[in-house]
Amino acid sequence: MTQKIVQYLESHLHQSIVNDVLEIAHYHARPRKKTEGGFFSVPRGVFCYVDFLGHIAFSKGTTESAVSFIREYFPSEYRDYAALIYSMWRHGTVHEYKPKTYYAKFLNQSPTKISVAWVSNNDNKRKERSLHMQFLPMKGKRGKIHLCMNILQLVDDLLTALANFVLALNSDRKLRSECQRRLNGVLDPKPDTSIKGAHWQQVVLQEISLAWKNRSKTRIDKLGNTI
Repeated sequence: MTQKIVQYLESHLHQSIVNDVLEIAHYHARPRKKTEGGFFSVPRGVFCYVDFLGHIAFSKGTTESAVSFIREYFPSEYRDYAALIYSMWRHGTVHEYKPKTYYAKFLNQSPTKISVAWVSNNDNKRKERSLHMQFLPMKGKRGKIHLCMNILQLVDDLLTALANFVLALNSDRKLRSECQRRLNGVLDPKPDTSIKGAHWQQVVLQEISLAWKNRSKTRIDKLGNTI
């Protein structure tokens, strides 16, 4: 039973990342591209997978689990900045369209105010990939740095993190069992009463009833194909 999580992550989840994120990133990185894209959608997808994997691995609450997953399983250059990366790129792209910029004030150092903004690129060239996870100053902007995100390298690093997580599961039976239990909890159907807020529980209850009354006459098979 506990081996099912490894199979699920290695096959289903890995392929999902390849199909839904990696191939999109490579599409936007093609040399003769006429349309630029993927700058926000690809990181948004990556960090949603991090949310999912963090919950399976740690189950400490969304942010804490995701940051712990980045520190534990992503390449080492993420470790010291995991919370900053997550706050900028996950919270920004999911809740506010684009990455957040943060600043902090310090009493006994110069400059007294430091701002961390962002910059991203979707280029597959080695030079552009080498800038990934570097904090780049801008000429003429004192106290301001830009966290550079190469979206291709970011997806590759997510796949590396997934592989590292699978290695940990294979070597630790207790961890494998705990994570399998959490995975089951995520994938199992949820009652309407699990929705936060009594008002929204009632609204969803009514809408489920309405959906059943208005169900289509067209049927599908187990693969989702119409009959």
